Amino acid sequence: MKGCNKFKLSSLALKTDIHNVSCIDCFGFSFPFSQTEDEIQTLRQVLLAKEKYAADIRRQLGMSSLTNIKQSLSKGWQEVQTSSPYVRTRDSLSHAGQVTSAAVSSVGMAITRRLAQMRHSSTFRSFEDMVGNMKVNSRHMNATLFSLLLIVLSTDHLFLV
Repeated sequence: MKGCNKFKLSSLALKTDIHNVSCIDCFGFSFPFSQTEDEIQTLRQVLLAKEKYAADIRRQLGMSSLTNIKQSLSKGWQEVQTSSPYVRTRDSLSHAGQVTSAAVSSVGMAITRRLAQMRHSSTFRSFEDMVGNMKVNSRHMNATLFSLLLIVLSTDHLFLV
C-alpha cells in the first residue's frame, strides 16, 4: 500500500487520505484481510472436495449431468403446467377451439344444404347439361384431332423419303 512504512512513523504517515494510507491503517487491516483471504481459500478447497464427492456419488448411482438437466426441465415443465396463468390460458384456448369447430361445422352444414337445394334448381340443371355436352363434344374433338395428327404424321413421312 502506498505510504505504508513499517519502520518509521511520522506525523505525515499518521494522516490518512484516499491516496496515502498510514501504517496504522495498514496494520489494522492487514491481519483481518489476510485471515479473510485464508478463509476464502479454505472454503474453495472444501467446496471443490465436496463437488468431487458429489460427482462420484452421481457416477456410482448412474446419474449424469444430462439426467439432472432432464429432471430439472421436467420439474420446471410440471410447475408451468400447474401454474394458474397456464391453466387459464389452456382452458381459454380449448374453449375457443370448441367454439371455432362448432362454427365451422355449422357453416359447412349450411353450405351443404344450400348446394343440395341448388342442385334441384333449373339453373343448376341447365349448367349441368351444358358441362355434360362440353364433355361429349371434347371427346369427339379429341378423336378428330387424333385422326388429323395421324394423317399429318403419315404424310410427313412420305415427303421425307
